[in-house]
Amino acid sequence: MQNYYNLLYREEEREMNKFCNETGVGLIPWGPLSQGRLARASSNEGNTTRSSGKKLDDSDAEIVARVEKIAKDKDWKMSHVALAWINKRISSPIIGFSSVARMDEALSARGKTLSPEDEKFLEELYKPKPVMGHG
Repeated sequence: MQNYYNLLYREEEREMNKFCNETGVGLIPWGPLSQGRLARASSNEGNTTRSSGKKLDDSDAEIVARVEKIAKDKDWKMSHVALAWINKRISSPIIGFSSVARMDEALSARGKTLSPEDEKFLEELYKPKPVMGHG
């Protein structure tokens, strides 16, 4: 199933991800880095074409800050934290790249894993959102 799924949008966890896992349907979500929001500090929000005019709410900004903290603690890139989190839950992410360097960055996240404590730290502030993409 192709769905929008990442640390900032987890609504598919309520029903669809569970259904897919129980019935053998692979999850190949798009937007695992939330249009780059999970790959750069929230202080840089609005400085790129993709993030221009879009503001994170407080809980999402705090989740991004936690991704940044774990990245600093582990000496990883922020994208590696977000990809390590999602790769445990899905078949394969669909990542849009703006450059070859970004592709290399994503590929270098292979094999990285988070502790259960890190996962809880990333997940505990999530606030439900209106379901997107179903019209």
